[in-house]
Amino acid sequence: MSGRVGDLSEGQQTKLDQFKEKCADILTKPKHDDYYCLRWLRARSFDVAKAEHMLRAHMEAREKWKLDTVIEEFEDPEVLTKHFPGGFVGPDKEGSPVFIDPMGFIDAKGLLRCVKARDVLKSRMRFMEKFYDEQLPKRSEEEGRRIEGMVYVADLEKLGTRHLWKPAVDLIIQYCKLAEANYPETMKSIYIVRSPMIFPVCYKILKPFIDPETRKKIKVLGYNFKEEILKEIPAESLPEYWGGTMKDPDGNGMCPSKVCLGGEVPKSYYSQEIICPEEKNLVHSTIKYGSKLDVNLDVEFPGSIIRWVFKSDDSMQFGVFYKNANANDEPVVPLEKHNSHLVFEDDTISCDKTGVYILRFDNSHHKFSSNNIKYIVEVLEPEKLNGGVPVSP
Repeated sequence: MSGRVGDLSEGQQTKLDQFKEKCADILTKPKHDDYYCLRWLRARSFDVAKAEHMLRAHMEAREKWKLDTVIEEFEDPEVLTKHFPGGFVGPDKEGSPVFIDPMGFIDAKGLLRCVKARDVLKSRMRFMEKFYDEQLPKRSEEEGRRIEGMVYVADLEKLGTRHLWKPAVDLIIQYCKLAEANYPETMKSIYIVRSPMIFPVCYKILKPFIDPETRKKIKVLGYNFKEEILKEIPAESLPEYWGGTMKDPDGNGMCPSKVCLGGEVPKSYYSQEIICPEEKNLVHSTIKYGSKLDVNLDVEFPGSIIRWVFKSDDSMQFGVFYKNANANDEPVVPLEKHNSHLVFEDDTISCDKTGVYILRFDNSHHKFSSNNIKYIVEVLEPEKLNGGVPVSP
């Protein structure tokens, strides 16, 4: 049985009754009906105690984030309205809303130079509140039956190593945690289209924060996604760029009137300095004049990503090398001088080969002074896409 209203086993009905009894003190609003209760139960495989714990934690989060009034009292910053990608298009074949997220187009660094991370999170939670309070009731009324979730299409075109900037990744992880804890069973199905080579690394980072039930709904597609996606979504409900026939009045097949395409954030919006890593996470070292510091990293899987962040007291030469079969240092990122005394330097590279990579901090251009440096370096390994994430060609 699906565990939905009208399709409950005898045992599931008993669990629903128990859940409603245990949570009677907080199930006080008209919207707290059986559909609502079953979302929490399905999210915890009908374990009543776990579902109750989840719901009570959600009620605490509602107080903390002021979610009961967030729609009226919180206004999305203009830069997010104009440059945070995504938008709803037509419904799927069963009437569920379809959301297109061209996330590869996001300028994460630009956005976080304009707004605080907490405001981004609050904006996304406001989006979820509006989805449940406005979008789903409207769709249900139009369809004449209860509509419970959305179809989510994530387009990873343009996704690259620049998107692995640590503050942005940390923010995405925070949002994944909040969404999974407070809006369970929102996703009816999830399509990942135009998935690039870097996707397995991104997925491995986020996988621990995605509920196992949600992971079962993911289909990872490459560029030949049209046939698969049209099985669930009619062509007239999809912009032409994502396999359908929908266009804007001016003929634009990406339908920017419905789907925000993100893009580079104009510097005129910038209002704060770039986010720096927490001091407690940084390694500190002193490099003597005329000397260098080599940080060796073992890369065990091709397709891994090396990520680094560093700042120094004075300018620093930095490069990345690969230790080849002849034990020679083969340049991957040429040794160049960086003004890391002015700003944190951060970047990533994709590793096609396994073996030892050397991150070199070189102070040899300073003949008379030592240079203090603080840094983070790490290897991000790709996820083997099996056991829960269907992969289509």
